[in-house]
Amino acid sequence: MEIRADESVRVVSFDIFDTLIVRPYARPTDLFRHIEQAEGAPGFRDERVAAERRCRRREDDSPGEVTFDEIYGHIDPKYRHLKDIEVRYERNVLPYLPVVDVFNSMVSEGRRVVLVSDMYLPSPVIEGMLESCGIHGYERLYVSCEHGVNKHRGGLFRKVLDDLGIQPNELLHIGDNPRGDGSIPKSMGIRTHQVPKLLESYFSCHPQARRFYRRDPTLSRSIIVSMDAIRWMERGDELSWREIAYRYGGPVVCGFCAFIHENTDGQLLFVARDGYNPIRVYRSLYGDERRSSYVYAPRIAYVLAGKGYRSYRGYKAMVVRRLFPERSFKDDDEAEAFFDSHEGEVEGRRAAVAAGIRAGMHEAVGEGDVTVVDVTTMRYTSQKLVSEMLDDRNVTGVYYFVLADSELPHVGYSVRTILPSAGRVNLTEFLMTAPEPPVDSIDTDGNPVYGDVNDVERMRLDIYDQITDGEVSYADALARMYDSVPSLDFDAVSAWLGTLSNTGDAKTKGMLTDMRWPVDPANTVYVSMVFHPRDSLYHMKKAVLDVMSRIKVLIERR
Repeated sequence: MEIRADESVRVVSFDIFDTLIVRPYARPTDLFRHIEQAEGAPGFRDERVAAERRCRRREDDSPGEVTFDEIYGHIDPKYRHLKDIEVRYERNVLPYLPVVDVFNSMVSEGRRVVLVSDMYLPSPVIEGMLESCGIHGYERLYVSCEHGVNKHRGGLFRKVLDDLGIQPNELLHIGDNPRGDGSIPKSMGIRTHQVPKLLESYFSCHPQARRFYRRDPTLSRSIIVSMDAIRWMERGDELSWREIAYRYGGPVVCGFCAFIHENTDGQLLFVARDGYNPIRVYRSLYGDERRSSYVYAPRIAYVLAGKGYRSYRGYKAMVVRRLFPERSFKDDDEAEAFFDSHEGEVEGRRAAVAAGIRAGMHEAVGEGDVTVVDVTTMRYTSQKLVSEMLDDRNVTGVYYFVLADSELPHVGYSVRTILPSAGRVNLTEFLMTAPEPPVDSIDTDGNPVYGDVNDVERMRLDIYDQITDGEVSYADALARMYDSVPSLDFDAVSAWLGTLSNTGDAKTKGMLTDMRWPVDPANTVYVSMVFHPRDSLYHMKKAVLDVMSRIKVLIERR
C-alpha cells in the first residue's frame, strides 16, 4: 500500500480500528458473541448491542459520543460483571500491516502524526492495544468519547484542527469508513485517503471464503475467515503443505480439541495414529490442564488382544499372520488351519500381547477416569480395548466422526448413525494422523510393528512434519489471538474443509490428487484426498454400500 503526502501536508491523521489495528472477527459485534459463548452468558450479545443503542438515543443535533461507562450503565444488571471481561477481549488485536507500514513511513519522514477514533473505550485501553501492536511515534490520540464529539459529525476533526493550529487542507486523514473517514472530512476541506478493510480485500481475492461466510455468518465462521484473512495478510497465498495444514487442518483439529475440552472430563488417551496431531494441538491450546497421553490401540490391537476379537471377519488369518511372523502361509486357508490346530499356542501369544498393552496403558494413565480420543468409529474397538485393559476405570470415548451408535458412553463432534460415512473422512484423517507407517501388528511389549512402506506412504511421510507444524502453529495463533479459546462448530469446520476439497486452484488440487490415503483395513486400496477419475470405481462401490447400509438401518429401526 502506497500513500504519499506532499509538502503542504503538515499533519497526517490515522483512524485506528480497521485501519491501523484489526480485531480477529468478521464483525465487531462477534466479540460480544464470543463473550456470550465463552463466559456462559446467554443473551449478552443482543443486550450489549441494545444497551449501546439505548445509550445513543439523544437529540438529533447532539454532537456527543457515548462512553464505555455509560453503555454499561444502560445494560441489564446481570451482565455488568462482564465489563472488565469485555475490555480484556478487546485487547486481542493485531496490526493491519500494510497501513502500519504507511504509518511508520510517515513517522520516519518526521511528519506530525495523530490518531483519531470514534470509540467508546478510554484512551489508556486503546494506547495499550496500540502498544501491543508495536505502534509508536504518534503525537496525540483523539478518542470521541473523551471529547464529546465524533468524526461522523465533524466535531472531532474540528477539535484536531483547532488543537494543532492548522488549516483543513494541511491535514491528510487516512481511514476505512466511507462517511467518518471519507465524506465528512472531505466536505470540510480535509484531504482523505480511504483504505479497504482487511476482510474486504481478502474476500475480493478469495470468493469461496466469502461464500462460506455469507452462507451462514456464525461466530465459528467469523473466526475461521478472520484467522485466514490475517494469515493471508502476513504471508499472501503461499502454497505448501504447511500452509494447507495451517489454513484448513488448523480449524479442523482446533475445533475438535475445543469440543474434547468442553465435553469430557478426566485424563485423555489419544489413540495412535489418528491422535498424533490432536494431542499436540490440544496441549498447545490447553497446556497441562488435564493429563494427556498417546497410546497404541488400533483395531488390529483389539483383534490381537481383545476379548471380542472373534466377531471380526477373517480374524483367524489376521491373528496368526501377525502373531507368528516367523512362519509363512501361502494363503488365508492355511493360516486359518494353523489357528485351529494350534489354538492354545495362539491364545498364549494373544495373552502376552495383551499383557504388554495393559502394562503400557497403566503406565500412561494416572488416577481417575479416562477418556479415549479417536477420529472415526463404527465398532468402538479402541474404547473397548482400553476398557478391557483398564477394567478398574470408567472409560468414555470422544470421536470426531461417530458412524454407528453404541451402548458404550461416548460423545461425537459429528454423529451420523444412518449412513456409514460423514463426509471428507479421508481428508480429515489425513490431517490428523502420525508421520509413521500403518501399524501392522503389536509386539508383546505393547509396541507397534509397522508394515512395509510403499511409495504412497513414503510420499506422505516425507511431507508430514509440515502438516503437524502448520496445525500446531495455527493452535498457537488461536490461543494468542483470543482471550478464550473459541469453540468452532462441526458444520463450520466441515464446510471450511469443503472449500479445500472443491478448490478451483489447479496447483492446490494437483497436490491433493497426488496425495493418496488408504481406505481399507489392510491398507492396500488408496484414493486421492479429493475426487479423481481414477478412483471412480471405488466411489461407485462405496455409494452402493452406503445406500444398502442406510436401507438396512431404516428397516432395523422399524
